Amino acid sequence: MFGILLAVFSACGGNTLKQPENDAQTPENTIALLYETKCGICHGKDGNMGAGGARKLSESTLDKSAVQLQISNGKGAMPAFESQLSPEEISALADYVIALRK
Repeated sequence: MFGILLAVFSACGGNTLKQPENDAQTPENTIALLYETKCGICHGKDGNMGAGGARKLSESTLDKSAVQLQISNGKGAMPAFESQLSPEEISALADYVIALRK
């Protein structure tokens, strides 16, 4: 029985290996990863992809409050993220999007 539990525990990620320090999550790369998973799919890593009608974020002229509102409520095919992200994450994503402008 113990062997089965050990095998299941190991297979489910029970092995907690310490990550190298150079892979530590910082607020900056956490927001970059959040952008890539939530926004980059349509807007592209640099904000210029525009897949499926998504706007090119590098050309946006929206101010931060408008960007936050759009992230929260969505627009067109873009889903609303208000229920998936905290207000702090939405604010940080808005800053990230604004930083993509050239």
